Amino acid sequence: MQNTLLEAFRSMPFQSLVSTHSTQITAKVPLANYVVMTMQADGTPFAVAPVSNPRLSFSDQQDLSRYLDATKSNLLFARKVMLVEGAAETLLIPPLVKQVMGIDLEREGISLVAIHGVHFSTFARLFAADCLPKRCAIVGDADGDVVPAPLDDDVPVPPNLDLLRGPYVEVFLGATTFEIELTTEENLPMLIAASTELGAPRLRQALENHQLIGPPVPAELRNKVLRTAKRFGKGRFAQVTARHVALAGSVPEYIVDAINWLREQ
Repeated sequence: MQNTLLEAFRSMPFQSLVSTHSTQITAKVPLANYVVMTMQADGTPFAVAPVSNPRLSFSDQQDLSRYLDATKSNLLFARKVMLVEGAAETLLIPPLVKQVMGIDLEREGISLVAIHGVHFSTFARLFAADCLPKRCAIVGDADGDVVPAPLDDDVPVPPNLDLLRGPYVEVFLGATTFEIELTTEENLPMLIAASTELGAPRLRQALENHQLIGPPVPAELRNKVLRTAKRFGKGRFAQVTARHVALAGSVPEYIVDAINWLREQ
């Protein structure tokens, strides 16, 4: 019905101004039509047309107009934003943080936005004093598990995330990948329960065997968790694991650092 209403406005022979908090509406409107009104950290109101941001190239503007679907456009309304790579982090980080740290990200006004890739720069350029004056934490992987590509394959150049740092943007990277960083002694009961429900008996047996041996968790076992997540689908693995967060005992350090930074202001 919201989409139908929006199309009705568009068909009228005059300009329409619509005030909304609906991500369904913002998902259907080009970036050039946005005027974002927000409250700054000191309580003063602020309004801006993001398309006027001089740091956004025409290509960036086109990308954002495509990327700001109903899920991602909630960054326009959030008080603070955490950009993550994919669905696994979106599904698992909020319940894990609430269980272990006692922090409700929604109550903190922290919105998790999965960009389904590592093209953080397009989004990060929005967060500045003259555009969206709110904190944005980029949370990503170092991707130390990536298999080397053959010499005749094209390989994308890794983005230089350090260049994105600024007063409103900070970068927090794990040493490897989310699934590997999640595999700690404190989280073994959660991972055992998840592998049992998922139907991964080899992983469950390996985790249970390690419980008998004790710390530290070997690299091979951590990589086995990652390989299992990839085979079953990282999103599916995270969805099942999220059901067992009551058994979790730790949050990866780089995610803790990101949350603490977001909560400073």
